[in-house]
Amino acid sequence: MDQGIGRRAGQRGFAWPECMEAGAEFAFGTDTPTAPHSALANLWIASMRRSAFEPDLPPNVPEFALSVARSIEHATRSAA
Repeated sequence: MDQGIGRRAGQRGFAWPECMEAGAEFAFGTDTPTAPHSALANLWIASMRRSAFEPDLPPNVPEFALSVARSIEHATRSAA
């Protein structure tokens, strides 16, 4: 996370639980076909906080992970 947005900002990225506690609603999706991110990879990232492309990297802020069930809910029912 030292490149791009920087380490400090990277530690605050995608703070799903904090946003949910504040009342935010989520509708997960993909950038397909303009970006190489599949729906299943996005759900895995939200639940595991690990890179789908480099899974050997350590999780990024694992306390922000969502349960698999909650991730699926945001990609299906909430997005509908």
